[in-house]
Amino acid sequence: MVDAEQNRRKSARRPISMQVRYRSLDSFFFDYALNINHGGLFIKTRRPLPRGSEVEIEFELPELPRPFRTSGRVVRVIFPGEDEDEPAGMGIEFNLLPEEDRNLIDLLWQESAARRGGGPTA
Repeated sequence: MVDAEQNRRKSARRPISMQVRYRSLDSFFFDYALNINHGGLFIKTRRPLPRGSEVEIEFELPELPRPFRTSGRVVRVIFPGEDEDEPAGMGIEFNLLPEEDRNLIDLLWQESAARRGGGPTA
């Protein structure tokens, strides 16, 4: 199943450890993103939201004087104990990002690569 998920991605993922705040309906959450690309991110959590849930996401970028905000929907869910090779969490697909926001994610990728000394993962 992981291979099928990876093959569906339109761009490579960049490993990252970044706190994200997100909201769905009237509930607010704080967890960590494990990877990001232009299409979305994966949030590590022991309480993933149901597939199809709409979310509003916010995280900090050092170059940005304001939080980065976007929205998306849950497209992948891994429950605790479901997959021994993958952490529990959920994949969020971003809604259409403006080019300015895509450029900010590029900066985040570059910083992550510089810290880790590696390239993106497929």
